[in-house]
Amino acid sequence: MPRATINIDQVVKGLNKDKEQSKKALKRTISDMRSRGPGWVSKAVREEYNIKAGDVKAAMHTEKAGSISFGGVVVDNVALVYRGRHLTHTHFNMRYNKSSQPYPISAEVKKGNRRQLHGKSRNVGKPFLIHSGGANTKKIPFQRVKESRIPLEAIKTISIPQMVQDGNGNLKPGVEKAVNENLEKRFKHHIDQVMGK
Repeated sequence: MPRATINIDQVVKGLNKDKEQSKKALKRTISDMRSRGPGWVSKAVREEYNIKAGDVKAAMHTEKAGSISFGGVVVDNVALVYRGRHLTHTHFNMRYNKSSQPYPISAEVKKGNRRQLHGKSRNVGKPFLIHSGGANTKKIPFQRVKESRIPLEAIKTISIPQMVQDGNGNLKPGVEKAVNENLEKRFKHHIDQVMGK
């Protein structure tokens, strides 16, 4: 199952560690990462992908990730971990025309980029919809693997972890920018509070 991890120590390296007040501010910033970080990541992901915030949130888990030594003080390191399978097109505003057979199916995985589904092999036949369970359940796009009627396989897209990180394990630029900028703002806010500004 794909996995993406954001550690607090990846994004606090550039913060000012010289001031005594920074120790208290960092602890509060880590708390903010735990509570506000999922929202920052979700917003950044949804700027690129046409997915619901609830789908992104459902893939996220907070984990303790060791500790950070900060000016002689050791504080817990928090990681936002995203896990999840590859999603079907139903998560990306899938549409199909019921009046034509076989009905064309389209989805908008990337924002503003609606595409028609073709499946892996255009020679085998067009994708079609099958109920995921009983008669009243959601329809999912499938395709034939061979020219015979079976086997069938569901057509999948991208996973939430792949929306957060690239193939090299680095945060996607939009996600990295959102987390860095928001953490810096929260750190500055807490520094000002500690110093009584």
